[in-house]
Amino acid sequence: MFNNLRSEIENFYTSTADFMFVDGYSGTGKSLFAMHICEDINRVTIINSAVLTNVPSSGSEKEFIISLLRKMDLNPLRKTTLELEAQLLLTISQYLILVIDDSQNLLISNRLILKHFSLLSRVVDQTNIKVLYMGTLPFQSHIESMNIANINRRSIHYSLIA
Repeated sequence: MFNNLRSEIENFYTSTADFMFVDGYSGTGKSLFAMHICEDINRVTIINSAVLTNVPSSGSEKEFIISLLRKMDLNPLRKTTLELEAQLLLTISQYLILVIDDSQNLLISNRLILKHFSLLSRVVDQTNIKVLYMGTLPFQSHIESMNIANINRRSIHYSLIA
């Protein structure tokens, strides 16, 4: 099962797509796989090229940015959302791929989805980073129905079947 996914992710690296959404049942090993993908990438590159973060269960965009910056060993305390976003853009430009686990937490509200993909579209456009989402719920129908920043056109979807 994961050999096919690994192959799809390798194809994603060289594709024109900016986003990849992987969904599958809880307990199939998506989080462990995400961790291994980042370790593998960081092992074969000279600098850390992959970063793994989770979507906070609150779904707050500011909390997402703070948790991501902490994963990159930065102290994001006492900064406005705009300052955090600027720091994120500067820092993440050094990475090749951002892996976001627990992506189903973004589905709390349409407003949260819009804010998140607006931010990540700017990040991708300004840094050329690839974004891999891992979660239990499929995003495809939400993204198609909302037509968010042309995300659907710029993405690949993969469903794990246990």
